Amino acid sequence: MFLDVNGMRTLAWRYVPDSLRRISSRGWRANGIVFVSFVLGSAFLFLLLGGSINDSQEIRVVHSGDSHHDLPSLPQVRLIIPDSVDLKPGSITTLDEILNNIVIDAALQYRPDGKDVRDMDVAHLARQTAVMKDLLRIYEKIPSTSREFQQEQAAFRHTIETMQQVLYPWITQAKDGNRTYDSFFDLLGSYEQDVGIVISTGKDGGFRWAVHQIVTLRAVLNSTLPIEVFYGGDNDLPERYRNFITSLEAAFPNTGSIKTVDITKKFPDPDDKLGLPGGWAMRPFAILASSFKTAILADADTIFVQDPRVVLEEVTFKEFGSIFWHDRILAPAPSETYKWVDELLEAAKSKHMDKVTNEGWFKHETFYEMER
Repeated sequence: MFLDVNGMRTLAWRYVPDSLRRISSRGWRANGIVFVSFVLGSAFLFLLLGGSINDSQEIRVVHSGDSHHDLPSLPQVRLIIPDSVDLKPGSITTLDEILNNIVIDAALQYRPDGKDVRDMDVAHLARQTAVMKDLLRIYEKIPSTSREFQQEQAAFRHTIETMQQVLYPWITQAKDGNRTYDSFFDLLGSYEQDVGIVISTGKDGGFRWAVHQIVTLRAVLNSTLPIEVFYGGDNDLPERYRNFITSLEAAFPNTGSIKTVDITKKFPDPDDKLGLPGGWAMRPFAILASSFKTAILADADTIFVQDPRVVLEEVTFKEFGSIFWHDRILAPAPSETYKWVDELLEAAKSKHMDKVTNEGWFKHETFYEMER
């Protein structure tokens, strides 16, 4: 679950991935690595932690020899099975054929570095992440009470891990022999705390504001939520700055932990695909690398007027699993930017668009509202 708290500005519910970043006609290519980094992290988080792309509720397996079978609950893909595949009910071989030769093969069509991609690969990434999320949901429901069920678990686990290595290889890649997560399931197992606050900052990007926020949470609002402050390497937040932040825990004893986390240690990124720290683009990766099952993401300059724990009781959060606050409403974006985003959303078969079509972005009144 994910909460994005951007100050106490006007509240707006968001039902689409928070990958719709501000882009200018001059900067969307020049700043591509930062923007795409944010999109990749945001899309992965939104879909993995509860988001949806479309309304389909089943996977339909169609044999080219006219017979077909419906497997309930796995959405968003239509599989065309060659005649050479023997569809035997309950067959592990059949399951392996479907997962390895069809589902994984579809994920392998993701080519972010292809010629003239124009970032439209993000739509394919979103659809495949939705499939991956539902495979994970099914995997978690398979009982391990028999050898056959254990084989099914192993088949699903292999497919999920392979899809992660295709779509999000940076999660488990090592650099100089070092990495935090040996597998995708290691990442899932790292969420040991129920809920906490995530802040990203650097010495030149909100350090003073982050300290103010932490002190307010502890001294004024008496919040006991654990806090994790993310930064991107020693140059981004030198040791003396980090020591000052962690010393606040001793200043307010028994009120919850306060830790600093180097995002580049969590995701070493040997191929420099993420471009961390990347300024604001670090935030979705900070959520992903936090230890919280439910993360409250706060900008460094957020000023809370209540214990942020209250947002956990919001009706919309309970219904959809996420809440997003919009930013300031400023000037509109160039027309080509709106067109580009519309193309992405259509290609991704985005869900719940009817909920937001009257908002400033979709009325072409602003580019900044959808920054979050």
